[in-house]
Amino acid sequence: MEQAADADEVRATARVGDVLLVATDGVLDNLFDSALQMEVARRVPQLQAADEAAAREAVDALAAAIGEAAAATGAREDEEGLPTPFAAAAAQEGYTFHGGKRDDVAVLAGVVRAGPPPAGLRRRLGNLEYVDSY
Repeated sequence: MEQAADADEVRATARVGDVLLVATDGVLDNLFDSALQMEVARRVPQLQAADEAAAREAVDALAAAIGEAAAATGAREDEEGLPTPFAAAAAQEGYTFHGGKRDDVAVLAGVVRAGPPPAGLRRRLGNLEYVDSY
């Protein structure tokens, strides 16, 4: 059984306007970085909307679109000629793998915004560090 202690820990400095994605291997084994970047790029104006509610809707739509794309690719198991990051990594190790890799899919998306977090969000941020100035 996997434990929280087995998870990767990443520290990075984010700036206002940065789009953050956290995803399980069910996403990253099925979608290349370029596909994720295209999904984000298509939504940049909505993600950076001045209206907070509109930006939240765009973030939710981004996470849903990425999750759906990963699940759809994963469902295409054994499909020859379907390029995936998992198949590419397997080939580098001398193995042959065809099609998508069916796996659990979870995506967390967010956009760094200026100002303090909305009411109540600060306590839900857990171990994320909130910095109010650069």
